[in-house]
Amino acid sequence: MTHSSTVENISFSEMVRQYYCRMTEKNVTIGQSRWITASVVSFMLTILPLPCPEVLRMAFIGFFAFSLWKCKKNGL
Repeated sequence: MTHSSTVENISFSEMVRQYYCRMTEKNVTIGQSRWITASVVSFMLTILPLPCPEVLRMAFIGFFAFSLWKCKKNGL
């Protein structure tokens, strides 16, 4: 007996890309979705009250600004 599956086998990156496509109503590439994710993560690291040195906090802010710049440069 054969079993037909209706669930597609897609990667996590592809699921994230599809999510961002629905949210932005644009066609988002895998590379663009990585920069969006980097922006979100670096933003969270910037605003969370983590016990870390100020230099590290400045690095988070710098990477957040850089990832936003990359998103804008890539058309988002």
